[in-house]
Amino acid sequence: MRFFMKKFILLFAALLMFDVAAPFLQTKKEKTAPPAVETTAAPQTTAALTLPALSENASQDDGADLARYIGVTAALMPAEYEPEALKAQALAAITYDKYRDETGRTLPALPCADGDALREQWGGRYEEYYKKFSDAVGDVRRCRITYQGKPILALSFPLCAGQTEDAKKALGVELPYLVPVPSPGDRLAPGLTSEKTFESSEFRALLGLDADAPETVGVEEASEAGTVLRVAAGGKEFTGAEFVEALGLDSAAFSVGFKNGKYTVSVTGKGNFVGMSRYGADFMARQGADFREILTHYFPGTEIESDEK
Repeated sequence: MRFFMKKFILLFAALLMFDVAAPFLQTKKEKTAPPAVETTAAPQTTAALTLPALSENASQDDGADLARYIGVTAALMPAEYEPEALKAQALAAITYDKYRDETGRTLPALPCADGDALREQWGGRYEEYYKKFSDAVGDVRRCRITYQGKPILALSFPLCAGQTEDAKKALGVELPYLVPVPSPGDRLAPGLTSEKTFESSEFRALLGLDADAPETVGVEEASEAGTVLRVAAGGKEFTGAEFVEALGLDSAAFSVGFKNGKYTVSVTGKGNFVGMSRYGADFMARQGADFREILTHYFPGTEIESDEK
């Protein structure tokens, strides 16, 4: 359990750090690549979100939860994303909290966008975007994602390399609904790849290598999803997660080159690739999928149940 929690908290924290943007401008039925336009999700904070009028789908009793999940969803997804994708993320967040409450596990709190920051970021479109998020959350607030009748650990991440990752490989825990599934739309995303360059001395210092350690770096093991599980550097072996943390990489899907005294790390995707790709969810929504289809794709074997009597 301690191993699970250490790995989970580390990688889940990395997941929350990076938000991808790049909304499609085509109609839902078009299957073309999106234009190279990037947007950003809202600023993240753990503070509560205080917003005005409730969605027409919600009662006053639902106000606190509605505001919270508007803030959470806005922290994780750009306002330009499709409504069905926003619903999928909102329900994933709701279910994540239900899972934490029912299992009693100590899990990281979800981020929540700050209301003042949203007003500043959204500017003249604040009311429009607020209603968009409010409607999305209101439509799913009475639902949950279940596996064999119980809420699931509904994780999400910004963007993968075309296939999601097995939770057992990434987090050290085996869950039947957190298994690899295709997410081909992610390969069309602007910002899919990134690079970081390090001077040899900096690279060695970050990894705790001796000054006279060998310069060679090699991937020892990688998953089908493209994430590195084991990497050898300077005569030492690291897990992919350790390498990511030490160098501050966007994901564990990376390769390393060395030339002219510098290391270049090429990275694909963002986050740990476990659960629902948020970019992939938006891509599916733009092809006509609703939130139920999105969620049951990324969490195979699950069902969407309603708490309403």
